[in-house]
Amino acid sequence: METNKIREYVMVKDSFSHASLEEVGCYDYYGELKYTDHIYDMLTRSFKMDKLITEVSYVIAFDHTKTPKGICKVGQGGLGETPTPMQPIFTFLLLTGASSFVVAHNHISDMPNASESDKMVTKMIGMLGSTFDMEFIGHMIINPNGYVVDGGAMDGIVGELDEDGEIASWNANEEEGDVEEDVFLDEPKTIEDMLEEARAIRKRVERR
Repeated sequence: METNKIREYVMVKDSFSHASLEEVGCYDYYGELKYTDHIYDMLTRSFKMDKLITEVSYVIAFDHTKTPKGICKVGQGGLGETPTPMQPIFTFLLLTGASSFVVAHNHISDMPNASESDKMVTKMIGMLGSTFDMEFIGHMIINPNGYVVDGGAMDGIVGELDEDGEIASWNANEEEGDVEEDVFLDEPKTIEDMLEEARAIRKRVERR
């Protein structure tokens, strides 16, 4: 499988207090970040987000071809929660010229789902993303047993580790009867597929 790289940045200010990016790391990942499973794999392999003892949050910027432009830590929390401030998220995205983005944070407990505060953060991120004409792929919440995606184009995608430690995902938003219970997606949709569907839905809503 092809090895690719993603660069980690911190945001610093110059003598005029202007924000700029400084590279602090470069990490390998395998394949392409076209699926949420790939993003999960990169975040757990390179950033150990499934094993941390405190909560952290990151933002990943993508260009118009869905190639990652970089990743930046935007929040450092404690044992139970992490702040996810809007200003550093969108400062980083604007500095990278991102076309789309993912926000991710971890739960150190086995709690798989988004909390009420997570959902409020997701809603605000989506609103601001639309304001800046950036496509919000989703808010990935990683726990020791897998991940869930709250909001954005990939809303409702769930990934769980199997007995062999491999991640398998499905869409929890599928209407009952559309998919058999507990059947994983053999061919999960790519981020671009989901974004296209989200654009189509948005256009239909705007016409009403």
